[in-house]
Amino acid sequence: MKNKAVYLALSAVLASGSAYALDLVPGTQLGTGLAAISGELSESGFEITRYDRNAGMIEVYAVKGDVRHEVHIDPATGKITRVESTTRRGPSPLPSASEEQVRAMLAGQGYEIMTFERERRKIEVYAKKDGRLWEIEVHPGTGEVLSVEAEG
Repeated sequence: MKNKAVYLALSAVLASGSAYALDLVPGTQLGTGLAAISGELSESGFEITRYDRNAGMIEVYAVKGDVRHEVHIDPATGKITRVESTTRRGPSPLPSASEEQVRAMLAGQGYEIMTFERERRKIEVYAKKDGRLWEIEVHPGTGEVLSVEAEG
């Protein structure tokens, strides 16, 4: 009977698609850089919609299912310091260019991304290149760069 219970529990974990369930609670270790944080969240089924570096913290906005999460991470320790979660309203978004695809494309062009925000009709990215700050608008469906403007 005990083996059957273990088998059922293991089957449930495997059916969920992940043997590692990430808890978005203060103190959880995600990583000290955007790539590590993105990897941890993506591995656990979260879709990152936006991230910022603000007041010495990393802020990540991620969606899983119908719940939207705002996660604050200490870049020195890589630990979550605060989480706010809300239930999304309306239909799920259409398939689109992933945050990882846009980051990789812009990194390949020499940009260091500072902020990333997915909006309804565009992805807005602020990035540094050649010592300047640039505002880059990307089509959310195709990943095509719509505009690039130097800031300041």
